[in-house]
Amino acid sequence: MNREKMPSKRVLIVEDNPDNCQLLSIIFGNPVYEVHEARTGADGLTLIRDASFDLGLFDIQLPDANGLTLARYLHKQNPEAKIVVLSALDDTHLIEQSAELGARAYVVKPFDLPVLIQFFREIETYPPNDRIKIFRA
Repeated sequence: MNREKMPSKRVLIVEDNPDNCQLLSIIFGNPVYEVHEARTGADGLTLIRDASFDLGLFDIQLPDANGLTLARYLHKQNPEAKIVVLSALDDTHLIEQSAELGARAYVVKPFDLPVLIQFFREIETYPPNDRIKIFRA
């Protein structure tokens, strides 16, 4: 009997830039992850309300919302979920807000692809109370 391996992790990517969204989806495009995408905060919020996610990647500057709002909702729904905030803004205040909302990482765009891929390979092993990781290109 041939059984396909079911994804063990559900990932939500909310990013309004189609190229960045596609790149992140490719990074997670393997049998371990079930990837869901949204381009707006409203669509992301609907997905969070309708399903449980293990990992959320949220752009801060969405056309209709602040990605930190989505991080807050995901963290409320699943405190164990890993949250990654994506932003073109390298801003200490936003980094602190992200950490307060449970974010494990703050990624400053543009991405440094090899570093980002390595981070995503290691995120599952980060201790829950570890400081937020900041990634800059």
